[in-house]
Amino acid sequence: MGSLWRFTRGDLAQADAAREGLGEEGVLLIDAGQIFGDDVERAAVRLEALSRNRVTFFEEPFGGASLVAYRGLAEKARGTGVGIAGVKPRITVKWLNILSNSAG
Repeated sequence: MGSLWRFTRGDLAQADAAREGLGEEGVLLIDAGQIFGDDVERAAVRLEALSRNRVTFFEEPFGGASLVAYRGLAEKARGTGVGIAGVKPRITVKWLNILSNSAG
């Protein structure tokens, strides 16, 4: 879905359509293609739809060096079931998965 995730209304509809297409048992991962810059709030608006559609990982909403933004989004994602994943540096993936799946 990468570059298509620029507009909130369309993003929410795409998440719903992806879940419908995959069915209840399908694993849904969304790669945002680093389109949110460092804007945690803009990325976080999508968490409700991602949670409703049981997205396993919301990948690369920010660039790999945006650790503060990743941490902020991971904190907002606590309790939603949505993992926040980054690719670079590789340690980020493990760190964010722990944060977003922590009790809260």
